[in-house]
Order: sequence, then C-alpha cells, then structure tokens
Amino acid sequence: MEIFESPPLQKIIAFLTAEGLPTQDLADGLTGRFFAIGDQVSPHGIIGLETHGQYGLLRSLVVSSASQSKGAGTALVKHVEALACDLQLQEIYLLTETAESFFAKSGYEICARGDVAEPIKNSAEFSSLCPDSATVMKKTLATR
Repeated sequence: MEIFESPPLQKIIAFLTAEGLPTQDLADGLTGRFFAIGDQVSPHGIIGLETHGQYGLLRSLVVSSASQSKGAGTALVKHVEALACDLQLQEIYLLTETAESFFAKSGYEICARGDVAEPIKNSAEFSSLCPDSATVMKKTLATR
C-alpha cells in the first residue's frame, strides 16, 4: 500500500468525524502534516504529525475497518516516526482513548500529563480538544 502526503481536507475530516476524533482545529487549514495510505480517491487510513519545537504530536490515526489488522496502522506510524527522526525531533507524544495496546506494541509508553513537554501541553489537541480521560503516551526517538 502506498503512503502519500496531504490527502484532501474533506477526506481527513470525514475519517476523523466517523471515528469521533477532533476536527475543530482543522477548519482553517491543516495543523501539521497528514498522510494517507491506500489510494488517493479512497484512502484506507490517515495519520497526522504536528511539530512543536523538538517534539512531535502524533494525532488522528484512523484505519478503515476493512484495513485493520493488515498492517496499515503500523505502516502509517512508522512513516510518521521516520519523518520525526528526519526532523530531528526528540520525542513523539499522543493521546488515545482506544488504542493504548496498539501503540504500546510500537514502543510508546504511558506518561503522566504533568510530564509532557510544554510545547505539546500548549497544543490545541492536548489543551482543549482531547478529553482529560485520554491516555498520554510518548516515545523517545533515537538520535542519528
């Protein structure tokens, strides 16, 4: 499956809305970079990466039910992690209510909200869009 950058905004919003994920900060344009897997007309999944200084915020991983358990989610996460390494980011954070075990398999660890880097705490997703009940996870990236 091919991964491509910048799927159409309406596709991103449709995917996120269908999964109950926040889209409020996307109305005025994309915050960060989004990638899709599959084909341009009907992508099978999407993921986003916001950069905040030396830190990344992995956001909005969604994979269609037909493509789940086939490696699409893992491929998207690896793609974003490679980009984060290229950008020389130190850590990637994420918030999740449903995919804790999926991200744990990719090396993400639960962390306390108070231990999150300040630039991430100030992001819209962290500060207002995701509920306080969401699990915070992070992964420290290997320096090259």
